[in-house]
Amino acid sequence: MNSEPGIALFDSGLGGVSVFNSLAKAFPHEKFYYLGDTARLPYGTKSPQTLTRYVQKNIEFLKQFPIKLLIVACNSASSVLDSMPIETDFPVWSVIPMGAAQALEKSKTKNMVLWATKTTIAQDKYNLFINSIDSQVTLLHQACPMLVPLVEENHIDHPATELFIDEYLKSFPKEADTLILGCTHYPFLINLLKRKLPSHVHIIESGEFCIKTLSQSFEHGDVKKNNNSSAPIHEFYLTDNSVHFQKICKNWIAPTLKIHFHSVDL
Repeated sequence: MNSEPGIALFDSGLGGVSVFNSLAKAFPHEKFYYLGDTARLPYGTKSPQTLTRYVQKNIEFLKQFPIKLLIVACNSASSVLDSMPIETDFPVWSVIPMGAAQALEKSKTKNMVLWATKTTIAQDKYNLFINSIDSQVTLLHQACPMLVPLVEENHIDHPATELFIDEYLKSFPKEADTLILGCTHYPFLINLLKRKLPSHVHIIESGEFCIKTLSQSFEHGDVKKNNNSSAPIHEFYLTDNSVHFQKICKNWIAPTLKIHFHSVDL
């Protein structure tokens, strides 16, 4: 039995599963606790006040488990983190500074595009973080409200998804060399995006930069690495534990990962 503390993540639905999948494959001895607030999705259309209540409830729920790190695997939820009190015995990571930092590292032209939900864009946290480090960067925002429901319906290769991506790409400037996927649902569309974008454009996605940041934290001793010899069973808690969600998860998640699904009422 895995008795060492694990890593928790939460999102409104399937988006954070992209982060879980990347981390669980990269760190096979780490145990993960995932909370999907599927009964209240999407988060990207909610007000900051409503999101703050949701985030507080999610954190309080996850505090009951033996965890050493919490990753808020949702950009909309991350956008309200620094404006709310958080009392935990473990660090809480927002995906926004991690993604912004990687974008700054990759971009050569200092022209970037952020695709995100309306709430994330309205909170302006990516722009504030990036410009606090480099005021010469130009960051264009593009709200992509249709992509989350399309991903939630598993329409990854659907003509409707391609239609909306083509529409959102119309405003993509030729001088931009970096696209930040500011929603954890969007990495499921990365293969389609790679086909549509010029080859020189860097795509910044949550799973990649979470792996990099966690690797550095293990190396520096900021987060203790687990030494379990056996593969852990990961626990998924859903506020609407639908057959649809489980089916899509099983299609997307690496078949070597073992998961138990649970229902929870928050």
